Amino acid sequence: MIDFIKSYLGLCKLKVVALIVFTAMVGMFLATAPPGMVPLDVLLFGNLGIGMAASAAAAINHVLDAREDAKMTRTSGRPLPQGEIIQRLLAAIGIEVEIRALPTGLAMAAGTLCEYSWRFLPLAGEPPVTRFAVEQLGTAHWFDTSAAEKDFGYRPRVSIEEGLAALKLNGL
Repeated sequence: MIDFIKSYLGLCKLKVVALIVFTAMVGMFLATAPPGMVPLDVLLFGNLGIGMAASAAAAINHVLDAREDAKMTRTSGRPLPQGEIIQRLLAAIGIEVEIRALPTGLAMAAGTLCEYSWRFLPLAGEPPVTRFAVEQLGTAHWFDTSAAEKDFGYRPRVSIEEGLAALKLNGL
C-alpha cells in the first residue's frame, strides 16, 4: 500500500500543485475587500480542494498521456528515470536497494553544512554530500538515445534490458 501511495504521489506533480495552491491562496487574500484575512475555513478547505483537484488532474493526465506518448516519435518508449536505472543496475549485480526520498530542503541543508564544514574545518578528503550532488540527485534525469538515433542514425547494439540481463548473468 505504501508503494501505491508513493507511486500516486509521484504522478501528482506536487511541486506544480504547490504553486497552484500558493497562487490560489494569494488570489484569496487579494479578493478580500478591504484587503484582510480570508476566513480560515475558506482558506483551509478551499486550498485543500484546489490541491486535491490539481493532484488528481495531474495523475489522470499521466495516464491519458501514456496512450498518446506511444504514438509520438519523441515520446514513444519513454526513457527510464535515473532512480529506476540505478535501482535496476544495482539489482543486476545482486544489490537490492529501496529508493527513498528525502525532502530537498533538508538534503540541501545537509549539503551546505558539509561543504562549509569541509571548507572551514581541518577535515580530510571531500564532503560526503554537496549542494551540487543534491541538486543532481533531486532532478529528474532521463537516459534516452532518441536524439542520437534521429540525428546520427545511431542504434544501440544492446537494449537496456539486454544489458541489465547480461550484467546480472556475468557480473561486473
